[in-house]
This record gives sequence, structure tokens and C-alpha cells, in this order.
Amino acid sequence: MEHTIVIDRILEKCQEQKWYGGDMSNTTRYTKRGERYETYYTAEGKQIIKDHDPDDHPRKMSFAYAPASVEQLLATEQALGFPLPPLLRTLYAQMANGGFGPGYGLHGALGGFDEAGNLVDGYTFHLTRSELIDLESYTSTSSVHDPIDLPNTVWPRYLLYLCDWDCATTSCLDAATGRVYLCHPSRTESRSFTLVQEAPSLQAWLELWLVGELKNKGQYIKDPGEPDDEPPMTVVPFYTSGDTSEMDDGE
Repeated sequence: MEHTIVIDRILEKCQEQKWYGGDMSNTTRYTKRGERYETYYTAEGKQIIKDHDPDDHPRKMSFAYAPASVEQLLATEQALGFPLPPLLRTLYAQMANGGFGPGYGLHGALGGFDEAGNLVDGYTFHLTRSELIDLESYTSTSSVHDPIDLPNTVWPRYLLYLCDWDCATTSCLDAATGRVYLCHPSRTESRSFTLVQEAPSLQAWLELWLVGELKNKGQYIKDPGEPDDEPPMTVVPFYTSGDTSEMDDGE
């Protein structure tokens, strides 16, 4: 019942904002910044106007991925070697197999959103390249809210990439404790990364997103609807041979 309420609220948010993809992929940011239309010219001098925020964009009407099947979820858990956290599993099974929510969208289970890799891709990358460690041993002698600096040669066991932000920054879900951490390159140590707890649970993390508080995490996270701190880059028109197929929006 509790998970159903969260799902209903996420659906309501998507309907209200008319966007079913990841926040940082929301095309309305171009309109808010006065950059919706951009002009290009072909080599023959033909003018082409690019609409960066088309009214008929498919993510304004529905999710990119169908809910995950039982087979996809079981295969994901088998590949990971442990069960998915219950709420995450429910989101995949009843809403969509990733591609929606904070950042550039939740990473999907197998067969789902994998623009930057799915859950299995991210975890198996570290399985083959890093020493797995027990994250609890690093937090037992300090507050869970204290930043944790770790060398790039290790990775916490059960820590899954949840969604991507800008600046090599990701939110990660600890499948063992349920905590959500912000992971970014260390500001003080080279060849290291830092984990900072964002929320004590996935539900609490989603609650922050639902009320608009999951943003402005130092220099690492920005609200995609807010202007950049730096002046916008000047766009220089480029020329093509007349084939404009590469200018179409990609999913």
C-alpha cells in the first residue's frame, strides 16, 4: 500500500509537469532559457529551424520504457547476485523500467533504460575492476552523514548506480541498508571518490524529489529548470551537406 502511494504521487508529478523522462533531459529547459529555437543553414544556404522543445515530444506523454517483466527482474537479480530493494523493484514492475525521475532518469533493470548503463552494467563494472568492501565498516566509527572518501580501486558491496547527474556525479543506492548516497570525485584526494548520504532510504530520496528539494547539491547538482550560473555558450551555426537527419531528436 505504501509503495502504491509513492507510485501514484510520481505519476501525478509526471502528469503535472508533462514530462515522463529524467528531469535533466526535460526539453522545457530550452524554453525557460529562451533557447527553444535554433537556426542552422545547409551548405546550399537553406535555413533550418530546430525546435528543442517540441510539443509532441514522446516523453511529454508517456514513459520511454514499459514496466519490467518478472523474467527481466529475476534475470537482473541473478546477474547482481542479490535481490533488488523492494521499492525499486516495485517501481520497475508497476511503473517503468527506468528512464524517469531525478537526474537523467533512474537506471533500468535488464531490458530497461541503459543510456549510461543499466543496474547490472554499473555493478559488474566494479566487480571486475575493484575490490569489494563493506561500507558499514567505514561508517561505524563516524556519523552516517559524514563524507566518505574511498580510493578508485575499491567499491562498496551492494552499491548500485541509481541515476546520473552532471560533473561525473551519480546517486547510488545501497541495496543492503537502503541508503542513498551522492557519489562524486573527491575534492581533496586524487584518484578517489566521495560518498555523501542523500537520504536514509529510497522512499525518502524520492520524497525529496517529489517536493522539489533534491537539487542544488553544492557544485554537483543543479535544478534543470534554473538558469546556469555561467553565461550561456554562444551557439555558432554549422553547415551540412543538406542531410538534416542527424539533427532530429534522439531518445
